[in-house]
Amino acid sequence: MIKIFKKFYFYLTKPSKTFQSDIKLLHFYYSKLVIKYVHKFEFIEQKKYFYPNFSDLLFLIKIILKYNPKRCVEIGGGYSTFFILKALEKNFKKDGIKPSLLSFEQDEKYLEIHKKFLKENLSLATYDFLCLKKTNLEISDFLNTKVSRCQNLNINKIDFFYEDRTDHDTHKIAGDALILEHNSETDFIIVIDGMIKTVEFYKKNLKKNYKINGGFFTGTSFIPDLK
Repeated sequence: MIKIFKKFYFYLTKPSKTFQSDIKLLHFYYSKLVIKYVHKFEFIEQKKYFYPNFSDLLFLIKIILKYNPKRCVEIGGGYSTFFILKALEKNFKKDGIKPSLLSFEQDEKYLEIHKKFLKENLSLATYDFLCLKKTNLEISDFLNTKVSRCQNLNINKIDFFYEDRTDHDTHKIAGDALILEHNSETDFIIVIDGMIKTVEFYKKNLKKNYKINGGFFTGTSFIPDLK
């Protein structure tokens, strides 16, 4: 009863914000059901991860299933790593072309927890798609803006990049996608989870033409506009 009164109070005092919050919550549970019953990917809880945002995870899954990337990079792993690999596995079963996922993590302890979870909950064949690496942040200047970026990103011919990493303490804008874009394939896809300042920076400074989607229920995707 108290919850009902609180909800009624918030609709009276902050109607727009409360409505948006409820719509997002509905989308969250809808996404969870689609992942489980449509895509048939079972959610397995790891208590040391942040609780998953199923809206973001469904967004990721749908992009990978649709565009079928084969050389993928992720910065900031967790449930996203698991579901990226499950989507890659589904595509692999259809076309027989082995994909790869290079996943970077900034925290050594978390990296070991992550590795153990994935080994226990993926088939050996799917786990074999994955390479986990430790990375650190460094600061550089880009067009008079200080950006943080991960080390060891000299990777060629990437066609999918997902970023959900921990921000630098001082410099909140990331520059990782700008580095990867330079040596990427023409169909290079970028997905950013949150990181609003970084998304705005990428919109202004990425070189290729992209269709930009998401941002309310989910993170933001940059899909190459090849027309």
